Amino acid sequence: MLGAVVQACSTTVFAMVVGRGVVGAAVGAASFVVPLYIAEMAPAAHRGRLVTTYVLFITIGQVLAYVIGWAFAEHGADGLGWRWMVLLGGVPAAVQAFCLLFMPETPRWLVMRGRSAEAREVIQRVLGQRRGAARLADATLKSIAVEIEQDRIRLDRHHRASEQSDWFGRFGELLATRRNRRALAIACLLQGLQQLCGFVSAMARSECAALP
Repeated sequence: MLGAVVQACSTTVFAMVVGRGVVGAAVGAASFVVPLYIAEMAPAAHRGRLVTTYVLFITIGQVLAYVIGWAFAEHGADGLGWRWMVLLGGVPAAVQAFCLLFMPETPRWLVMRGRSAEAREVIQRVLGQRRGAARLADATLKSIAVEIEQDRIRLDRHHRASEQSDWFGRFGELLATRRNRRALAIACLLQGLQQLCGFVSAMARSECAALP
């Protein structure tokens, strides 16, 4: 919301860059917070579909944003259409901020804070009133507690190993271990192929074509 308002009220390039920076930081944070929240809240059988739906709605939002931008560019008042265009970007942010007031914390976060009873209530709300929900909630809560304990043990081992090795040693472990090397290659390929497919160029070209 703040970034949209700054952009809409900007009269200099610097103010526009600041507004874009705020919006970019917010979008970047949401791009990893939302999938993480879905992964910690949704049952395993529904996580993939929910994350896919999230990505799909991002693409739909981009299409709608271009249509609205074109409408303002063609039919909006001269010199003001673009301001309304960027200001409308704050509307979804305001709706999301309002919805956050009613969203529960994830069970994993609650267990980490020692609030297991609240975590069980959240799990039961997610599971609904189906048969065996109470038993499944208890099993899920126990599984979360075990995972958290395993993560703590793993982190302790990692910290002890980090104290005994330098930066180059840890980087060498990233390349020497087959599992780490595979994860690194997949991550780099995903980021690279997203840029090489030409989607960003097409978006930039469409913005230039919309200018008078």
